[in-house]
Amino acid sequence: MPYFGACLHLPPPPPNQMVYAQVKEGIAVEELEAPFWFEGKVSIEQTDNAIGSAAYAISVANHYPYEG
Repeated sequence: MPYFGACLHLPPPPPNQMVYAQVKEGIAVEELEAPFWFEGKVSIEQTDNAIGSAAYAISVANHYPYEG
């Protein structure tokens, strides 16, 4: 999802089904629904803010548009 709260179903996924990813330089997104592939180290790290919670975080090393 491009941001917490972007899912179209309720209730939102629980924190153990969410991975928080932050890309310092940002990502140019032409379509909001465009999928991306992230590579990096996943860790157990609780992230909570006003729009959601995640139980995991990824240290993003690379990212690519997903070509599935």
